[in-house]
Amino acid sequence: MPNFNLLILPILGAFYFIEVNHYFKVKYSLHDRQRYIYTSFLFAFYLLVPAFLISAGLKHYFPEFSYWILSKLPIKEKHIGTSLLSFLIGLSSSHILNKIRSKEKIFKKLVEKYGGDAERLIQECFYQKELLAVSLKNEKVYIGFITEFKASLDNTYIALDPVFSGFRDEERKLILTTDYLEAFETFETFYPEKEKQTSQLQDQAGFSKLLIKKEEIRTFSKFDMDLYMAFNESEKQESN
Repeated sequence: MPNFNLLILPILGAFYFIEVNHYFKVKYSLHDRQRYIYTSFLFAFYLLVPAFLISAGLKHYFPEFSYWILSKLPIKEKHIGTSLLSFLIGLSSSHILNKIRSKEKIFKKLVEKYGGDAERLIQECFYQKELLAVSLKNEKVYIGFITEFKASLDNTYIALDPVFSGFRDEERKLILTTDYLEAFETFETFYPEKEKQTSQLQDQAGFSKLLIKKEEIRTFSKFDMDLYMAFNESEKQESN
């Protein structure tokens, strides 16, 4: 009767493969995390199949080498070689597949397939370097570039490099009050000797990277400065 304790090695190999491999790690952070354990057991079977074939091939074509390897193992159990080999296949194959396809390409594809409209919009702004307008529940508005787009939807923050900020009035009209780029250009103009300290000042002021809690966000959308200016100009003409 087979020793079912040996199944722990292929199961561990499957867990490692899914946790390290970019495709499956991103997929279950975007799609269905509850199937993680089920998939691990299924992958343990997938690892056992090539391990069994390789082990049988070694015993058939290289019996002396196969017995020599088994003799060096501290555990003397039947099928220990196949179990250990499945574990090693899980470890090595995860890193090999990661080198074939980058995490960015995998994440981009999976977001398009499993992500919602919000994730697709954030991803589009991130890769196309477009401005994103984030409206908070307290009526504050931050406009900037997405600086990070990690391979997980469990993140509770959106990382934004702010360009403008403002608020929405009682009529929900956007009022911009701060231009961060102009502010730092002015600083460098009046204090040229401190140009090297500008980046440090940005970090201290919190302008180089703004972390916004997702629970505080009311809406977010792409921001077109030309369209914003044209809209404001038309309103001025109507009021005149």
